[in-house]
Amino acid sequence: MHMLNNELKMIEITLGDTYLEKGFFNVPLYISNKLFNSVNGECEIKIKEKISECKYRITNKNGQIRVFGGKLLRDYFKNNFNKLDKIEVTIIVK
Repeated sequence: MHMLNNELKMIEITLGDTYLEKGFFNVPLYISNKLFNSVNGECEIKIKEKISECKYRITNKNGQIRVFGGKLLRDYFKNNFNKLDKIEVTIIVK
């Protein structure tokens, strides 16, 4: 993972069952704490290409951020990847 600038973040995620079935992913805690300026908001995500407008918010007591892409992201994951694939996701926080 590396930070490209103040609003553009690239992370690597591993697709598990829940991510594939629900259309969201968690941002690792050590990244959540450093890169997101608020507890919730809007963002765009890109995986090879623009996917969609998303929302993010803290979902765990420890402050971890979850990015929600809904049906569009779920379908994109299912149609382009397999369980346990590692993918790079770019997050543009608005």
